[in-house]
Order: sequence, then C-alpha cells, then structure tokens
Amino acid sequence: MDLYLDPATRDLWVGDTGQVRTTSGVPEAAAQRLVVTLLMFAGEWFLDLTAGVEYYRSVLVSHPDVDLIRALFRRKVLADPYVVDVPEMAVTFDSAARSLVVAFQARLREGSEASILIDQGIVNGALVINQVQVSINGFPVVINGN
Repeated sequence: MDLYLDPATRDLWVGDTGQVRTTSGVPEAAAQRLVVTLLMFAGEWFLDLTAGVEYYRSVLVSHPDVDLIRALFRRKVLADPYVVDVPEMAVTFDSAARSLVVAFQARLREGSEASILIDQGIVNGALVINQVQVSINGFPVVINGN
C-alpha cells in the first residue's frame, strides 16, 4: 500500500479532519505509482536519481526517436513490482503541436489490468500535463492536469 495522492493536485490527500488514506489494493497502488514514475524527470528525486523518465536525454531533444521513447517508457513500466506484462504500449509524438502521448495497458501481478494515457505538451523545453487518464479493470478514473 502507498499513501493516496489527490488525483487533481498529485499531493498527499488529507481529509477535512486531517486524516490521510492509503491506496485500496494493488490496482489503485500500481496505477498511482506508474503515473508518478512516468511524470517524474530522472534525477528529480534526491533519494533515487534513477527514478523517473530520462526526459532531458531522450524526450526533450530536437529530433526524438519514438522507438527509443517507447522502449524507455516500457522499461519503466515493467520495472514496477506490481507489473508482470505490458501487452500494449503506444507513443505518439507530434512535432508540429509539440505534444507527446503515451498510452499503455499493464497486467498486474494479481490479475488486474490498468490502462493509462498520459498526454503532455512541450513548451520551452518543459512538459505541460494536458491530461492523465487511468482505467482499472475497465473502470475509468480521469485526472485532468493543467
């Protein structure tokens, strides 16, 4: 179990009376961990400089290699201890719109499936999160970023 993050703010969820909650099972924990990992820049977290995605080295470059980006994201998803397989992984980079969309399906160790779509814009060398969509066992949870 992990501490539950507020989907709208991506900060620790704290209730009205100060209570915190944890994720409710493997599917929710896995989906949350995958979104956090894929939105984090490698080197951003001082306790583990390898956590996150190598955006500066592989994504935010003049001519990104979509196959390399797909492999990079796939490797990060498969590194999660809850994930046993990634049967689908689609990466779309639109250089004119300066956007990157990553959509994948992950099979989890206890039999569930998580589908995640991350749509990011690239502005002045930084990522702007347009939308994150998470679906667990076919039930969607939509998180809109800005």
